[in-house]
Parts: sequence; C-alpha cells; structure tokens
Amino acid sequence: MFANAKTNYRFSSTHTTEADNKKVRAALEAFRDASRVSRMPDPFNIRISTPSEADIAKAVTRYFLKPEFSKFRVREKYEIEIDSAEYSADVVLCDEHEKPTAIVECQLLVDPNYSHEPLKSFLRATGAPFGIFAPSIGENSWHFYQNSDDRIRLIEQPDFEARLLEGLEAPANELAVM
Repeated sequence: MFANAKTNYRFSSTHTTEADNKKVRAALEAFRDASRVSRMPDPFNIRISTPSEADIAKAVTRYFLKPEFSKFRVREKYEIEIDSAEYSADVVLCDEHEKPTAIVECQLLVDPNYSHEPLKSFLRATGAPFGIFAPSIGENSWHFYQNSDDRIRLIEQPDFEARLLEGLEAPANELAVM
C-alpha cells in the first residue's frame, strides 16, 4: 500500500505518462510476488548434502566388495589396541586368517582434527601392509599407503591394488616417504 502511494506521488509529480506508471506498478507487483514465493518452503526439498564419515565408510566397503577383492573379508569398526588403549578403525580388509591387510581411516575434510596420523598409528600397531586415508566418497580423493621396512609410503591406487592382490613387490611408482 505504501509503495503504491509513494509511486503514485512520484510519478504524478514528475509528469510521467500513464504507461510508465503502469510498467512500474507491474514491476513492483512482480517483485512482491517473487518475495512471497521466496518466503515459501521449498516445494522440491532441494538440499546440498555433505557426506558423513559413515557414508565414506560405505563407499570404501563398496570398493572392497568388488570381485577382485573376493579373497578378503571386509570388517567395519575393527578394534585395534595401541599402548593398552582400544581404538576403532573405520574399515579393515582382512585376509583368510582375519589378519588386517588394509586399514582405512575415514575423516571429513571439515573435521578440525583432520590428520593422517591415526591411520599411520594403526598401520604401525598392527603391521598391516596397506592403508587408505579416505576424506571423501570418491576414490580419486583417497590416499593409499604401503607400510614396509618401518616406513609408511604414499603410493598410487593401481600400485596399491596390484600389491594387495599379487603380494608385496618392489614399488613401481613411489610418491613420498612419510
């Protein structure tokens, strides 16, 4: 109501044509309609979701359920003892004797305690030959590690898979020593 009075006064005092006055009123009505719609709840319920650590663990489990890993068993929330304290690894790939072969730590990038150190501690404590640090659902964001000779090396995913499936071999493409 106030906008109409203000518009009428403004256009009547500036001697604009009635056509211009109608255009401005139409624009104001369109603006009002848009503002009413924007205050309505979203009818499509569109939300941008971020994955949780549980979602990442599910993605890792799906990765390990591929046919090439069929000789291994996937364990979630695997208990690991370090200095008489119990910790839980998110996902562990075990051999036929239930010995950890690959340990996976899932941590979101937004976590203030984001660090590869828990994974490295798990690898040292268990002697597991491989590890994966998974900060996201996508495999392309995962960090693959090999634990050998008291060193933990960052390796490429194809090297991880080849060594895991064919046994430990000389590194084909070593990236870094941790």
